[in-house]
Amino acid sequence: MTDLELREILVQCKKKVKFGNTNIYRWLSKRSEMKIYYNISKAMNLPLFPGNVIDWNSNQISVVFWLGFYDSIESSYEIPPNYIIENDDELDKWLDKQRKKNESERESDWRKGGNKSMRSATDHDEVVLIEDIE
Repeated sequence: MTDLELREILVQCKKKVKFGNTNIYRWLSKRSEMKIYYNISKAMNLPLFPGNVIDWNSNQISVVFWLGFYDSIESSYEIPPNYIIENDDELDKWLDKQRKKNESERESDWRKGGNKSMRSATDHDEVVLIEDIE
């Protein structure tokens, strides 16, 4: 997708809907056409826009940021319902609630004996020693 094509899409979107500062990028990033472009570029390990990322303009960077944002939400372990994903305010509230829940769980795990994944080999119930065979 060229910069000119992206600008045309953004202009057409702005004509149809009233947006705030980032809302147009969020709205656009939830559209299936943009998700298809994003997923193909990701699968082929190619940039979504031509040129080096350092040369992309703010529109291109914002679209790619929000595409990645929604992609990570839709591929996460706990996925919110579609009606929440489609509503920016509700999604922001859901994410804040998830963040607080995760922080609380981490704190609780820490109080119960630390982070279990950070234990040394000798702290585990079993230790397997492998002899070097020569």
